[in-house]
Amino acid sequence: MRTIREAIDAGAKTVYLNNGTYFHIENMSNPDWMFGRIKTINGKKIARWLLITVIANSKTDERTIKHRNQYMPELDCCYFNSNDFICKEKEINAFITDNGGIDNYQTGYWISPMF
Repeated sequence: MRTIREAIDAGAKTVYLNNGTYFHIENMSNPDWMFGRIKTINGKKIARWLLITVIANSKTDERTIKHRNQYMPELDCCYFNSNDFICKEKEINAFITDNGGIDNYQTGYWISPMF
């Protein structure tokens, strides 16, 4: 796996990166919950904007997605946390590259085989 789309197509809900960072992909199977424009590929609706929750460490480089942070501390009530981002797939792919790529062993270990 090299891209977020490959990870999603394989069934990953959590993507582990080679520098120890990992992030959860929120469930985008329901078209009503998808963000931005939705593409239909082979009859399946695909979201090109994804909500991810990043669990960072001291080595994490968030420069490519930092501007997509959804947390607004000035609001009395904010649904999002400081580590929630709504990003384009290409920004998530740049984030993956900046943090050493996808750890195929850890990410693949948690993907349940489809029978």
